[in-house]
Amino acid sequence: MKIAFLTSAHYPDDERIFHHQATALAAKHQVFIISSKRKKQTHFNNILIDSFDDNGITKRKKINIFFEKLSVHNPERIICSEPITILAAHRYKKLNPCIIFYDITEWYPSKKNLCLHFIKNIYLVTKLFFFNLYATSFADKFIFGEYYKSIPYRIFFPFKKYIYTSYYPDLRFFSSPHTEPITNKLVLSYSGKISVEKGFTRFVNVVSILAKKHCELKIELKIIGWYSDSIDEEKYSLYLSTLPKNVNVKQMPKLSLEEYIKEISDTHVFLDLRSGDIENQHCLPIKLFYYMASARPVIFTKLKAIKKALDISPFGTLVHPDDTQYVADLISEYITNKEKYISHCLQARAYAERQYNWDKIKDNFIRFVTTND
Repeated sequence: MKIAFLTSAHYPDDERIFHHQATALAAKHQVFIISSKRKKQTHFNNILIDSFDDNGITKRKKINIFFEKLSVHNPERIICSEPITILAAHRYKKLNPCIIFYDITEWYPSKKNLCLHFIKNIYLVTKLFFFNLYATSFADKFIFGEYYKSIPYRIFFPFKKYIYTSYYPDLRFFSSPHTEPITNKLVLSYSGKISVEKGFTRFVNVVSILAKKHCELKIELKIIGWYSDSIDEEKYSLYLSTLPKNVNVKQMPKLSLEEYIKEISDTHVFLDLRSGDIENQHCLPIKLFYYMASARPVIFTKLKAIKKALDISPFGTLVHPDDTQYVADLISEYITNKEKYISHCLQARAYAERQYNWDKIKDNFIRFVTTND
């Protein structure tokens, strides 16, 4: 069977598309990934990446290129990640029998689409909402990444079949975890977009509090991410320069999945202090499951999506993101209470091995995509 992945927002080596879904299907099927984020043609383990760069290309032209590439590869299954790719798949389906899946992992429209004046935002929300419904009507089945993002589609399309395939990582990427207590060095990591909304300034505040409280402790701060623009880079670089002298800052750009997991492997405690706005409240952070697989305690903003998905109390804490003193106190307890730290490390990994890993949901995903019912 030939199966194609279409995405206009993700790179062809995306962790969910390439490393999990496509890799699982490629064991027995011929798989294509067509992305408009990077021009790339290559073969890897029965996966053909045939992607292009959409920089400066109109939406109509983009749909035409997706359609042309589908016509070359002739897939029987098409897994789309965005509404615009569904339109290309629908055009292809008019000429070729196939099944179209919509893999929904993001809100559409999301707040990143809405950076305009309030009145313009109302118009844009309405326009994008109905465009999404129109495109979605052409999908045959849904793949949902999480519960809350499935609700609108289950309301408007109650008779379409669906499956939940969450963001659980493949444990083969993770080496055997080390659970030694924190002694004379503390490693903390921040990854993703560097912004206030994503919790960067709160994260730095926590580091500053810890550095002043534990003057004898060397703190290594790893920042793996990107800035919105050069102004943000200058502003946050100046902010980092005010940290105490016992903090060493190591900055890196966005990494591949393998490099990222390797780089964060020596992190002692993971924290994510993103804002608790309405969109974040209903978004399940992918990183949570990678941190669990890394066998480390987690401290996250108290989000409805996390509370809906699992109870993290055996290996972490949900907090108010602005209470950075409390977050610093939680990490201090991990430094002084070695038994609690090791217990939370072991519990995090145990949860990942017992339930929250890709092997537990992979076969169900493969069956849903490849069967004809």
